[in-house]
Amino acid sequence: MDPLPINEEIKSKLCSTKREWGANWCEQYSILFRRGLKERRHDYFSWLRITQVIATATILGLLWWQSGGDSASELQDQAGLLFFIAVFWGFFPVFTAIFTFPQERAMLSKERAADMYRLSAYFVARTTSDLPLDLLLPVIFLGVVYFMAGLRMDVASFFLTILTVFLCIIAAQGLGLAIGATLMDLKRATTLASVTVNDLHVGWWVLYQESSSIHIMASPPLL
Repeated sequence: MDPLPINEEIKSKLCSTKREWGANWCEQYSILFRRGLKERRHDYFSWLRITQVIATATILGLLWWQSGGDSASELQDQAGLLFFIAVFWGFFPVFTAIFTFPQERAMLSKERAADMYRLSAYFVARTTSDLPLDLLLPVIFLGVVYFMAGLRMDVASFFLTILTVFLCIIAAQGLGLAIGATLMDLKRATTLASVTVNDLHVGWWVLYQESSSIHIMASPPLL
């Protein structure tokens, strides 16, 4: 029995390795961005998380209440506060981003198998949809700590502090995404992230202490 002839158009579609997308890249990104905001806003703005951030900010503000910055000892105390803020906002985004790829792997594989969107559109939308959510809680946190601790009272310094914390959050988020995507195991990823973040902050603090001690030794005597 002779085989039935196959239409050339159907044959070309079956043999073609080029994927046909239902929407262009910008439309895919826009849909995934809005979906990311709707999915994660409840996790970011849960009462538990908001209470944790405000309570930590209030405790720090009381511990460093109007610490000032007129003398070297007061500046050293404020350096400890800034270090704690960097550590706090280094841990938060890392452990939030670690769970991204392991939890969404099954859904991503299914949607990618159906050619619903490009991988680049998913990754960019997933990263950028977290940025506005990541910015709001640090602003509330710094709004409490900054004025209670009596840090430098001018607008430029306040917004530079917000910018610095925001850059730390972006770096920590990227580190968490990289660790989660590499290991795909939550226990190992959490352990590796804890060790990495601790080593980074301890190393920064050691370098700061060395540089500050060198500066004090090199400064001329006051008397």
